[in-house]
Amino acid sequence: MKAIVASVLCTAFCAPAAHAEIVHFVNPAPGEPGHYDWHWALGMQSWLDITQPATAQANTPGSSSVGQRDAGIQPFVENYTSAGAAVAIDVSPFGDEMTRPLAQGEMFAATAFSEGAYHAFFFSLHEPFGAFSLIPEGEQVYIGVLTGDGRFGWIEVERTEMNLTALAWAYETQPGVPILAGQVPAPGAAALLGVAAALRTCRRKRAASGNAASPR
Repeated sequence: MKAIVASVLCTAFCAPAAHAEIVHFVNPAPGEPGHYDWHWALGMQSWLDITQPATAQANTPGSSSVGQRDAGIQPFVENYTSAGAAVAIDVSPFGDEMTRPLAQGEMFAATAFSEGAYHAFFFSLHEPFGAFSLIPEGEQVYIGVLTGDGRFGWIEVERTEMNLTALAWAYETQPGVPILAGQVPAPGAAALLGVAAALRTCRRKRAASGNAASPR
């Protein structure tokens, strides 16, 4: 039994800690207590700090915040993502820098990033307006994030017309360490830490018992 526990602990704590410091937050659904409404509206900016839970969002720009911002140029109505932390981008057929949708499990550390990229815009010379975005409407995808101090993270989003709803987000606490889109902390890490603490306690008790039984 000791060998099995030692093997499990070594697997968890002796392996490279590339993903050991991921912090993950889930946003309660709209209408539920604690939901953070990260949304776009004409003439406003809205900010999501990927290092904070939904209940601690200050809605302020910063090096770890991603903003939804309105350009408000008619007849084009354009939305930008970020202006705080940088977001992973692709280039649209029109030559614009566009917020890049990521699939779950996708590595994005080597991609291009921008501190201000379109995530959607409406365009047309005649009504009704057309719409363009690399982020598919009504599907759950991920945005890659690079904070000002070099930490990678992601935001899970769903687009409705011009607006992105944040479903969850996460970041790697160690600068420069890659993270996969949708990656969360390894399950059972807290339980293994508890096992390790219990083993240390048992060893201390055995050592104390042995010292008490030894003749002086």
